[in-house]
Amino acid sequence: MSFDRDLFLPVSRDDMAHRGWDDYDVLIITGDAYVDHPSFGPTIIGRLLEDEGYRVATLAQQHWWKKGDQRADVNLWFAPFDLTQEADRVFYQTCREEAWQNLYGRLDRYNGTGFLDDAYASWQEDPRSLSMAMAGNRRAGLLQLDPNRGAQEKKGYVSFLYLTPEQRHNGVGVQLIGKAVSLYRPLGRERLQLSCSEANQPALSFYEKYGFRRTGATAGAYGRLYEMEKYIGYDDQGALD
Repeated sequence: MSFDRDLFLPVSRDDMAHRGWDDYDVLIITGDAYVDHPSFGPTIIGRLLEDEGYRVATLAQQHWWKKGDQRADVNLWFAPFDLTQEADRVFYQTCREEAWQNLYGRLDRYNGTGFLDDAYASWQEDPRSLSMAMAGNRRAGLLQLDPNRGAQEKKGYVSFLYLTPEQRHNGVGVQLIGKAVSLYRPLGRERLQLSCSEANQPALSFYEKYGFRRTGATAGAYGRLYEMEKYIGYDDQGALD
């Protein structure tokens, strides 16, 4: 049995239908989020079993067995943006402004029009550069990519990764990274790259937890911006470079 390695392991009935399956042979249940990368144990197990011809699905980010944990499991799905629509433009601007205000506590150097213009230019060139994260029927965040930046070096750049306040600390941020990987891998990108303010310690810890490393620093609006990257190719050795 052959498999398309650019597809994630199925995480839903719709994913199984997309592969033409009516059932699976193995279901991997994990308390972690599902990220298709060799630094994650459940993914390695799933891909090895897949190579042996088994139909493998995964039920990720489950924590119902943890005593006293009352959080509901959240599996995001992604809807396309349409920046010709007022509601989508307002949502984008709201996310950008809230992220800036929450991080820096001031808006004196905030350029909302500039952010929106950049997003619109990227979106016109490639609509996949903007994805809206959804939790059920509620907007949960957004992912903005810049497919041109770093293309010659086989890098995929993440311009903006955002979760709404109610979705933070729910363990779902890694699903946005997974979405970026799923979009960049088919384009032949081998590394995921982004910038993070030195003032944003929770984000720095989050990115480093999921395999990003600091590769440099540039001047930001208020202090340094760390350049960070993560290997996302299929060659395990590349992750060690």
